[in-house]
Amino acid sequence: MFSIRTLYLRLRGLFQKNQTENDLSEELRFHLQNEIEKNIKAGMTPGEARYTALRAFGGVDQVKEECRDVRRARLIEDLWQDVRYGCRKLRTSPGFTLLAVLSLALGIGANTAVFTVVNAVMLKMLPIRNPEELVLLRWSCVKYPSPLVNTLWGSWGGDEAGRDSSTSFSYPAFKSISDHNHVLSSVFAFVAAGQGNVKIDGNPEPTRCQLVSGEYHSTLGVQTILGRPLSPEDERGANPVAVISYGYWMRRFGGAASALGKRIVVDGVPVTVVGVTMVEFFGIELGQPVDISLPITLQQQLNPDAWKPRESPLQASDLWWVQIMGRLKSGVSRAAAQADLDLVFRQTIASAGVSLEPQEMPSVRLASASQGLDMLRRRFSEPLFVLMTAVGLVLLISCSNLASLLLSRAVARQKEVALRLALGAHRARLIRQLLTESLLLAFAGGFLGLLLGWRGGRFLLNLVSSGVETIELDLSPDWRVLAFTAVICLMSGIFFGLAPALRATRLDLSSAIQGSKVGWAGSHWRLEKILVVVQVALSLLLLVGTGLCLRTLQSLQKVEKGFNPDNVLLFSVDPKLLGYEEVRLRQLFNQIRGTVERLPGVRSVSSFSSGLLGGGWSRGVEILGNSTPPGDVQAVPVGPRFFSTMGQRLVVGREFVAQDSQRAPKVAVINEAFARLYFGTENPLGQHFDCGSDSGIEIVGVAGDARYGNLRFNPPPTVYLPYDALGSTTFVVRAATSIPALTAAIRQELRRLDSNLPSVEVRVQQEEIDQSLSQERLFSETSSFFSVLALLMATMGLYGIVSYSVVQRTREIGIRIALGAQRREVLKLVTKQGTALSLLGIGLGLLAAVASTRYLASLLYGISATDPVTFAMACGAMSIVTVLGCYIPARRATKVDPMVALRYE
Repeated sequence: MFSIRTLYLRLRGLFQKNQTENDLSEELRFHLQNEIEKNIKAGMTPGEARYTALRAFGGVDQVKEECRDVRRARLIEDLWQDVRYGCRKLRTSPGFTLLAVLSLALGIGANTAVFTVVNAVMLKMLPIRNPEELVLLRWSCVKYPSPLVNTLWGSWGGDEAGRDSSTSFSYPAFKSISDHNHVLSSVFAFVAAGQGNVKIDGNPEPTRCQLVSGEYHSTLGVQTILGRPLSPEDERGANPVAVISYGYWMRRFGGAASALGKRIVVDGVPVTVVGVTMVEFFGIELGQPVDISLPITLQQQLNPDAWKPRESPLQASDLWWVQIMGRLKSGVSRAAAQADLDLVFRQTIASAGVSLEPQEMPSVRLASASQGLDMLRRRFSEPLFVLMTAVGLVLLISCSNLASLLLSRAVARQKEVALRLALGAHRARLIRQLLTESLLLAFAGGFLGLLLGWRGGRFLLNLVSSGVETIELDLSPDWRVLAFTAVICLMSGIFFGLAPALRATRLDLSSAIQGSKVGWAGSHWRLEKILVVVQVALSLLLLVGTGLCLRTLQSLQKVEKGFNPDNVLLFSVDPKLLGYEEVRLRQLFNQIRGTVERLPGVRSVSSFSSGLLGGGWSRGVEILGNSTPPGDVQAVPVGPRFFSTMGQRLVVGREFVAQDSQRAPKVAVINEAFARLYFGTENPLGQHFDCGSDSGIEIVGVAGDARYGNLRFNPPPTVYLPYDALGSTTFVVRAATSIPALTAAIRQELRRLDSNLPSVEVRVQQEEIDQSLSQERLFSETSSFFSVLALLMATMGLYGIVSYSVVQRTREIGIRIALGAQRREVLKLVTKQGTALSLLGIGLGLLAAVASTRYLASLLYGISATDPVTFAMACGAMSIVTVLGCYIPARRATKVDPMVALRYE
């Protein structure tokens, strides 16, 4: 008797050459032994009998090869026949085919869209030569090495062991590692890309630039399509040069060869373009493509004001500001390389003559850099995992829907299948035919899903990109995306088509051939019920997750911000992009403030350090004459009339005026959190404190707490200091007129005021807040779409099973109506089964939601992972789906004509 195990063994045999060889050898031995026995019976000796039999076969190997060729040709012919027949059958049922393909396309497309982003963020390697050899150097220690490091720029945080860690090194340390290591074939230093003011033919534009050592391109193995890459000689060259990216070359130069040798000005420093990198290389920082690469030795020329009080950054051993990558030599393990580099690094520290405690001694650690810098991966790893889980549930629901459709289709094909079985067709052959049809549906849905997935991946990327930080990724499908789509198509077609195929070929032949509506055995009916319960449970699980995400977004949007973002515009100016001296900068910023303030419709103008949106800078505070121990607070420099312009409440005292500056008597405004922590119920006005290197600062005001950074966290103790607006500055404008008209006027006036100003982006404060919630909005919008899709499929599943129940019980319903059953009783009879299945699915879904939503706790705000309101709303939505899925076929059942029903087979 044919069984699932037999089918499994035969399918496995198609792909396992060794098994096929063994079966063929066994078959040949069987026929050879029969021939030998015949020859012995004819009077031959055993030796003669074997010799004659072998000659009759003409060579075992030749026979094997011929048999293999015949089987291979027959297999290909049978498969091709199955495909053609499957296509013909699907064409005869266009409604069923379209519904099945669309259902699968939505499920597979959603998975492909999310996987496309996952592939771009988490899996793709840098498009360079042997990226697996690339490593990033970082150091770790138990205690921050303050005697050794005076200033640190770049990354800072903790490692997996909880120690202080960073990827920033001093330039002398980089040179020492480059010259004395024995484990890296090449090494380069770089400074992560930042905005630079680039002038081409007198037209300024903010552009992403990076500083790199001369070995940058050669270590990475990046070729140029025009000109040459940077070289070590460029670090020592008197004429500064630059290499631009392919994208920047096309955007600013139109792909013209005349770009080579072009003189451009970067932050006031003239450089010559000497090369254009290959099209597929975007840089080593994922999502942040670099436009211009410059020699690292230009650092002091590009930022002259930053180095006035100290020695050159190329000589300072206590200034750690560069990152280091290298390529491992062939055959060198990462552990051996780490030991060698750690020794070189410790020798460099010893040569600096600084005495360190044992816990302050940093040690080198190596991290794989095959995928570039991992900041974006660390940021989006958890959200992408949640999205993959959600779309996986959608795929399960769509596949369950496909299985239900195939089961329903099998009812209509009972007579066809029974006739083929009666005419001698093997059950395995029919199962293969039905599996071929389900695979055709799966791959048709997969092809359409691949197209939807590519567009969906772009949509997801647009959702997570904000106006402040635009993320750019290569979302073009590669072999991973194609393989992923092919695998889920194959799995969907086989695993969810196998059970309907097995059920469809298990029939009572005589009844099916006679055309009776015999239905299926109890196991068939139970399978469809199970599929409906699974769809309801998974749909409820998605609904709960969606509800939690929506309520989190709602809570964050309603959180008290502490300031009024309505009718507020922001625009930023970075003085390092201008290259002006301090006096000229002060004059320019005063002109900007005065010019904008005079525009019609402007109520007030102020400014603040751009660090405000990131929460400010941490500084140590000690209250003079107060027993409260010293602590750390957030320090934010702001300009005159900042609090009135931002609409931030002033509790007591005054705000800053034009006379308050870093050169005047030192004053500060603190927030309520600061006042509560250090003064309790005591009046803080007139009190003095030390903050960082500033001492004797007088408190002149107390402002309300405001959330300018992350809305999820309560405002920390904050001190606002007067700001001279000589660093990276954001101007804030309180408007009383049309925002679009004022935006255009500001741009026009700034351009007229100084032609050196690059194009200024004027932003709306409320839009900035909305964009800060991009992750929450991503979860809410995508999960809402997936939930609606799941509800539609669950409705279809309930509708299908109740409709089938009505068909099966038509005779019974007619008899009941003939005997006087009321319409309400018939409705109750028909909907009872669908309601029971739905309630069972809701129960299982609630259990799954309680068990799984705790993993969402870190992404929620203002609600718990088991929020009863969310669970109740999800159950209510599923109840509505139950009513819709059951009522329509139940209503049709109440209109059954008893006379027709009594004659119904």
